[in-house]
Amino acid sequence: MNSCYIATIPIPRRRGFTLVELLVVIGIIALLISILLPALNRAREHGQRVTCAAQMREMTTAWQMYSTENKGLLVPCSTDALGWIQTGNTEQALMDGLLYKYLTTIKVYHCPSDPVQTRFSTYSMNDYLCDPGNYREAAKWKILKMAQIKRASDTAVFIEENDPRGYNMGGFYEDYPINVSPGMWVDFAASWHQSGMNVAFADGHVDWWRWDDKRTVQLSGFFTTQAGNPDLDRLRNALVTWPQQH
Repeated sequence: MNSCYIATIPIPRRRGFTLVELLVVIGIIALLISILLPALNRAREHGQRVTCAAQMREMTTAWQMYSTENKGLLVPCSTDALGWIQTGNTEQALMDGLLYKYLTTIKVYHCPSDPVQTRFSTYSMNDYLCDPGNYREAAKWKILKMAQIKRASDTAVFIEENDPRGYNMGGFYEDYPINVSPGMWVDFAASWHQSGMNVAFADGHVDWWRWDDKRTVQLSGFFTTQAGNPDLDRLRNALVTWPQQH
């Protein structure tokens, strides 16, 4: 009688992770995240800053188109009367503004980095450009026509404003000359683009300004005094148009 012998091959036992090994893996993953996350955040913010700059260029083009179609007159910058945007933090306020005819995409008026999602317009217009109001020296030095702008590449048109009320009123104003209120901010600019903001100029280009004074990032209210702040002086020089009229 023949006997049949069947050889069996031992199956290796599967060995799972030990607790120590699992903790090591988790630690490595956490380390990689901590290294990569800041870089990813910077990349995301850079993309949003580029998008914001493109939007501001579109708005400046619309601003230029208005002037072309209105015999060289600038669209009024006003927070109290009919201007480039109407008073009120609503979509209708944008649609009723004089600039909307030339730029009808609502989302263009809101920066993707603006933390206040309920703010319909992130951007404010230089109050020295065709402001019908009587803001001290602004009433004397304001520019009404495109031809009066002698340094278009240095004259700001749109500024990212961070109004503490959660909405912007359309105009951006700083006192000038500086002896009126030395070191005092009236309105104040945003700082959500890597401690800086975008500024659109009358010639159509947009610059990113990173603030040099850490106090600028800490602004939280109107009429804040910060003596010797170079960021305020830089912004005033881009807003104020009076030297161009001499």
